[in-house]
Amino acid sequence: MSGDGGGTATDRDEAGAIRVERGPDWLFVGLGQGAARRDDLAEGVCRLVQASMAHRVVLELDEVESMDERLAEAIAAIGARLREEGGLVRICGLSDANLSRLQSVSAAALVPHFGSRVEAVGGHDQRIGTP
Repeated sequence: MSGDGGGTATDRDEAGAIRVERGPDWLFVGLGQGAARRDDLAEGVCRLVQASMAHRVVLELDEVESMDERLAEAIAAIGARLREEGGLVRICGLSDANLSRLQSVSAAALVPHFGSRVEAVGGHDQRIGTP
């Protein structure tokens, strides 16, 4: 996953499934393929966000090879919880096929997707896939 150029600190969980970078005003959470197998993914990501006291989060999904319903539901839960708490969540890096799978879960389709971290932070050039 690409960096944003400067001033970030990076942590990775023991299994390497979740990578966290803290940048100015944003928390970048990279989900690897192993993250999809975690039963506590949504709760774990929300705890990380809360511990960092971040209110703006980009979920980077370029390492996800195959989007399944469980992962899509976890992304939807993360988005809903962060919005409830006044936060902002965006996702980036999905292939067109995975984006279509994600958008088949209606609540997950509410989380805006962008082609890159830079676009997600800038909030422009949102990618719209077809379900």
